[in-house]
Amino acid sequence: MPKLNLRLRGKILAIAASALAGLGLIAAIYFYQNDKIVTATALERQAATHAQLFSDISYNTEALLSRARDFMISPSQEAIDGLKASADALKASTEAEIDEPEIRAALLELPAAVDQVIATVSALGFDDKTGMRGALNVASAELDKAVTTAMASGMNLNTIYTQTLLLREHEKNFLLTRNAKQVSNFSDTTVKFATELSKSFMPKDKQQAILALVDTYTTGFSAFVSGDQAMQSARSQLVSKVDAALGLVKAQREVAVTSGVEAKATLTAESDALTGAFLLAFAAAALLSLTLSLMIGRSIERPISRLNAYMRSLAEGEMNKDVPFTARHDEIGEMARTVEVFRQNSMKMLDMTAEERAGSEQRRADRARMMQDLQRAFGEVVDAAIGGDFSKRVRAEFPDQELNVLARSVNNLVETVDRGLDETGHVLAALAETDLTHRVEGEYEGAFAKLKDDTNRVADKLTDIVMQLRGTSRSLKTATGELLTGANDLSNRTTKQAATIEE
Repeated sequence: MPKLNLRLRGKILAIAASALAGLGLIAAIYFYQNDKIVTATALERQAATHAQLFSDISYNTEALLSRARDFMISPSQEAIDGLKASADALKASTEAEIDEPEIRAALLELPAAVDQVIATVSALGFDDKTGMRGALNVASAELDKAVTTAMASGMNLNTIYTQTLLLREHEKNFLLTRNAKQVSNFSDTTVKFATELSKSFMPKDKQQAILALVDTYTTGFSAFVSGDQAMQSARSQLVSKVDAALGLVKAQREVAVTSGVEAKATLTAESDALTGAFLLAFAAAALLSLTLSLMIGRSIERPISRLNAYMRSLAEGEMNKDVPFTARHDEIGEMARTVEVFRQNSMKMLDMTAEERAGSEQRRADRARMMQDLQRAFGEVVDAAIGGDFSKRVRAEFPDQELNVLARSVNNLVETVDRGLDETGHVLAALAETDLTHRVEGEYEGAFAKLKDDTNRVADKLTDIVMQLRGTSRSLKTATGELLTGANDLSNRTTKQAATIEE
């Protein structure tokens, strides 16, 4: 073990430096890991925002298709206004929020497809009195009226009237089934109608008038069939474009959700790594402080034990050995130099004359007795210190001022070590247990005042770091809640849309 010949102040400052080094390590770990946590949190929030955005776009697109289908089933001006509003809203949100070129282009094609559906449905008519459907009904009614009027005048037109009813039936069947066979049947019936009309005894001018009505009816029916085909084509194009856009949007939404899951996993891993690093740093700081404390304790314990043994031998009359540790520049050295003065004085006594020796024999005996008392009291304190107990003190008072100085030096040394190690050990033990509530409360001066301030700053800084970590944890909880809320909204909207499509 290396020699620690620092003064007690320096040794205690070494313990404080180890605590500050641990704090620096913890702070470095925190700032390093915190950058990763902030980045992962930002990625998770961005992914959640994208997932929510594409969920909204998907919902609005499906709602647009549903309104278009409702409009084709039950057309009205109110339905047109609602459908256009949905298309305009989808266009506005796409232009403002969608940056992906392919998805943006696919979504911006939908308003034009919706306009085409509105145009073809409006051309067909909203009811039996408007558009192509209204014109077809008017032509059918006029033909029926003409044939009925001719029959009322006494003409036998039952066969022709039957053909008129067949034309009407083919028209109705086409409106119900949109079957191309009904168009062919309608065309065949018009030919039969003309043939049967030519066989009747109706005047030629009236026949021409009725044939003109048949032509008008046929033309209206053909226009209606063409308009219906255009409407079906527009509907198919809208459905195809909506499906294509939804495929792109849902794929991008899945990418965003996957990115969110990966970011959340990264965030959790970085948070766990930060926690593990904190625990490791706490353990390293505690181990370093404990090691320094043991080294410093042993650097005090061993020299005091040797001085105690030397004083015992000195009390027994062995004065030829040099006092150890006199070259040290710490408190141990001061004690050793005091013992050296005592040794020198004892050696001078040996050089006295017989008369002086006789005169000082009693003083020597008294001094030897005092040395034994001092050694015994000194030994108790040293033995207690070796056992880790710094509460013992040298209680004896001696007539010899030098021995009193030595006793006070020992007491001051033990008391200083006791107080310093007790205060420092208490705070470091609390830090090792991750308890940041303890502070050094005593009044100190010099090195111990600086030790108090440094130790309290360690605890205050660790408290700030833990509070920042709690804030980061709250940010993680908020980001995870946002992702969960977006997923729940997506689930609810998908359920509603599925119900709408099923209806």
